[in-house]
Amino acid sequence: MLKYTVFFTATLFIWSSAFGQTDQTKLPQNRKSKIPICNAIYTAEKVDNEAEIIASEENRALEGDKMMRFGKELDINLNFKEMAQVSILPNGRKIYQLGIACQTAKSINLILSDFHLAEGANLFLTDRYSNNFIGAYTAANNNDAGVIGTELLKTESVILVLDEPNIATEPSHFNITTIVHGFEDLDILVKGLNTSGDCNYDVNCPEGLGYEQQRNSVAMMVNGGGFCTGSLVNNTSGTIKPYFLSARHCGTNPTNWVFRFRWESPSSGISCGTTGVSADGPSNMNVNGGVLTATNSTSDFVLVRLNTAPNPAWGVFYNGWDNSDSLTATKGIGIHHPDGDIKKISIENEALSQQTINFQSAQNRTWRIANWDVGVTEPGSSGSPLFNQEKRLIGVLSGGTAACSGTNDNNEPDFYGRFGYAWDNSTSASGRLNDWLDSTGTGATVIDGVDPFIGNDLVDASLTTLAGFPASNCDSLATPQFSLLNSGTNVLTTVQLTYGFVGGTPQNYTWTGNLATYGQALIVLPSIVVPIGTSTFEVNVISANGAVDLDISNNVLNKPVYRTPSDFTALLSIDYDCYASETTWEVRNSAGIAVYSGGPFEDDTQGTVNYDLCLAFGCYDMIIRDSYGDGLSGCSAGAGGNGSYKLTLNATNETLAELLEADANFGMESIKEFCYPFLGISEINLKNLITLYPNPGASALNIKSKELKLQSVHIYSLTGKEVMNVSVSGNDVELNTTDLPASFYLVKIATDKGELNQRWIKQ
Repeated sequence: MLKYTVFFTATLFIWSSAFGQTDQTKLPQNRKSKIPICNAIYTAEKVDNEAEIIASEENRALEGDKMMRFGKELDINLNFKEMAQVSILPNGRKIYQLGIACQTAKSINLILSDFHLAEGANLFLTDRYSNNFIGAYTAANNNDAGVIGTELLKTESVILVLDEPNIATEPSHFNITTIVHGFEDLDILVKGLNTSGDCNYDVNCPEGLGYEQQRNSVAMMVNGGGFCTGSLVNNTSGTIKPYFLSARHCGTNPTNWVFRFRWESPSSGISCGTTGVSADGPSNMNVNGGVLTATNSTSDFVLVRLNTAPNPAWGVFYNGWDNSDSLTATKGIGIHHPDGDIKKISIENEALSQQTINFQSAQNRTWRIANWDVGVTEPGSSGSPLFNQEKRLIGVLSGGTAACSGTNDNNEPDFYGRFGYAWDNSTSASGRLNDWLDSTGTGATVIDGVDPFIGNDLVDASLTTLAGFPASNCDSLATPQFSLLNSGTNVLTTVQLTYGFVGGTPQNYTWTGNLATYGQALIVLPSIVVPIGTSTFEVNVISANGAVDLDISNNVLNKPVYRTPSDFTALLSIDYDCYASETTWEVRNSAGIAVYSGGPFEDDTQGTVNYDLCLAFGCYDMIIRDSYGDGLSGCSAGAGGNGSYKLTLNATNETLAELLEADANFGMESIKEFCYPFLGISEINLKNLITLYPNPGASALNIKSKELKLQSVHIYSLTGKEVMNVSVSGNDVELNTTDLPASFYLVKIATDKGELNQRWIKQ
């Protein structure tokens, strides 16, 4: 099995939905031979790849379009459930399958509308042979807009697979409204790092000095069938709102867009108008999806409110702007991602002029860059911001014919839709900027940009990512570690911390170093003994730079930890069947708490997994489940036998619980109770004749039987220590248990017919 992802650059950039990410732990049902092959196929209109490539190149040549396109968007309207092929599993779940065929496509991705997935439903996209897939999309991907854009698969045909519970409060539903037929091979087209023209300048070249804040506002966009650039913009409300400005011709449906911030070469690895290479930069600062607020073709802009504000720790900036639209721009600066490359800067040192051009079938009011003095723009730069000499945003890139000729530019112009014209040149809020960027009606013509950290505390040490605790409940030692983040504006040089388990004596720890704003340091604490039972480990910031930390909201990290009161160990060995992705298991204690669990596993011909379990004296349920409904059976001929499991006591190798191959077809769930110390054989009948209550109980324990004469009662702690014993004569007894600590106990009851061991919980 391969899960296909796209390398837009040398590093991974995953397309995703507008809200939640996909659940990559699940597998599509059509990867198995248990459901019929999909015969419900929709064949999309044929696309001439070569003609689309030529048309895209001609469009750039004729209109100077600088959006980078790789696919043609085919508008359709398919009701998925009405067209899908349906199969019903033994467990009652329904599997819907619908194929989408696009002849000659290099890749396929989809836009879905009226989108809603039921709780417990899983949606996948697979290729024809189900080897590569995307998903699962789940109810976590539902959103108010009801629209989702999928990742893409490099294939000519995809199969949508919806796996849904038989009973759902609100069943899943969606329409397929757009098919993106990839006419360019992304591995060739999206060359990414170091493939823009040699005359371009990395944004961190000396020419970019002084524009660090503006640089931090710019992001690369992935939208439908192409790539563009855009930037964050400030507003007059005094409150950070994640508004993002780009070009209308880049698209107007941002629900499925992805925005990548801060992808830039470090100053130690720059190329400045040379044939040298640029070093790669971080590519993990991404925001998924947004909501359209306003757009207009006469100045070629689109204003989006991002679903999630970019993390201030990324160092992002919200641009100031000038809406005066006056001819006072004595300089122009552009920051962008040409050719899908790492971030670049372009500079025009001459005064800008205004020009109306025909672009995208509209009269577009633009700023004209006559001839760049530093760098150029290329396809992929569309929508990028234009700044004036005061570093305020005045336009977004529509297009142009500027390009590199070796390490020189070609002396051709570029055109930017004017911010000032877009400000209020419309009769409705959906076609202008002022209603959004000046919602309070201040009438401001210029505002400065804002760093979301400005105004934060000068000294602010914050804690993140607590880890280092044992995966096994049996382990007694932890080596906690966490990240110290400088969220303030002053350099952190010393931080005083305390750590330990809540209720115990806190330990002191002092960190020293030199941590700049947004910098992080990994702190590994000394190993510490984990208490038996449930406890909470906590780390606290006491002071920073020798003084009180000014923001206490991020000064505490804690984590619940559980260590089993270990009385015995056991080995669980599971031989799973060919469809191990259907198999999960649990061991639950008498209180119904899962103390161990595992699965699902990777599908294979067959395989074995082993687990060491550390348990307290008492009784447990060994539960194994199959999501399909045929247990650990169902392997095809020659692929191996049925599955099984065996749970054995390590000390003596005695069997505690077992599922034989002959019993593998148990349906959806098999539960087997086991106890240690072992219950006697006669106790199976005795358990039905004796009542022990209340359980759990507090101050009293009652034992009663109508048919048996009770002789004695012995109560043992989990360590095997006897804590109470009484002699009895009759059919019932009430024991005063007030002085017993809250815990699990083993109650041994002697009768005239034999002995019975029962579990009891003292609250």
